[in-house]
Amino acid sequence: MTQDNENTAAISAMAEILSDQGFDGLASAFLVLLNELMLIE
Repeated sequence: MTQDNENTAAISAMAEILSDQGFDGLASAFLVLLNELMLIE
């Protein structure tokens, strides 16, 4: 269950960045995704 909560938090953070900044926040949202992928590796 902890893994699901962590994944949801990352997706929520990405959605919040994109909703606040639009496409200008795409790089920041991608950085959140990249950081999560690096943790998995």
